[in-house]
Parts: sequence; C-alpha cells; structure tokens
Amino acid sequence: MHRLCLFLTTLALTVSASPALAADQLAQYQWQQRVLIIRANENVGAIRMMLDQNQQAINERDLVWFLLSPSGVQSNREADVTPALQQQIQNLLEESPGAAAILIGKDGTIKGRYSELDLDVAFGLIDTMPIRKREMSDP
Repeated sequence: MHRLCLFLTTLALTVSASPALAADQLAQYQWQQRVLIIRANENVGAIRMMLDQNQQAINERDLVWFLLSPSGVQSNREADVTPALQQQIQNLLEESPGAAAILIGKDGTIKGRYSELDLDVAFGLIDTMPIRKREMSDP
C-alpha cells in the first residue's frame, strides 16, 4: 500500500510538473539573449536570406531567431530546437493572431508584435532598450 501511495504521488507530481517544464523552453535565453519568433507561411527563402544578410546586426544584439514555417522550425540556434520549444513557439504565435513576428527581450517579456517582419524596426526597438543601451556604451 505504501508503494502504491508513493507511486501515485510521484505520478501526480510528474504530470503536474510536465506542462510547466514544456511551457518554459524559452527561459533558457532569459538575461542572455533576445528572441525573435517569426511566422512564415510563404516566402521562407526570402526571410531566411534577410536573416542571413543581417547576421552581424543579429549577433551584435544577442538575438536568437526561430523561423516557424509549414516545414518546421529553423533557427540560428538549430541545436536548441526541441519538440517542446517548437510547441511553445507555435503557442506564442497562436496567442498573437496576425503577428508575423514577436520580439522577446532579455528580461523574458514580449517587447513587440509585428504584422510583418521588418528587421530595421526590430533593431530600432532593441537599440532603445535599457540593457541594449548599456551594452552599446560598454567598450
């Protein structure tokens, strides 16, 4: 009987903890990097080219990007893409209908939702953030 109670308690804790773990995949970037989540139903190649052409600016801003398309998720951090992270990205985009891109700051909060991806606008917003201003002023 004691083993059964222990098993049921362990099972209940595992089930209750699983959604929290799955829902917090982006937390690994908090205070380290900014995150740009991009939805692309078409023009995936053009968006990827734009990201590749702006790689230096992306790196300067500590930006990790995830490009969600019908074929899956691409990223400048491919090794980080897990099924749980892909699900969280899909959920974030579903919570923001009409958003083609979502910018998340280093503090983990959503800083911008964009109806179309414009890296210059995203970079402009990032450059006004207090953490980024400190980064730019430090040698």
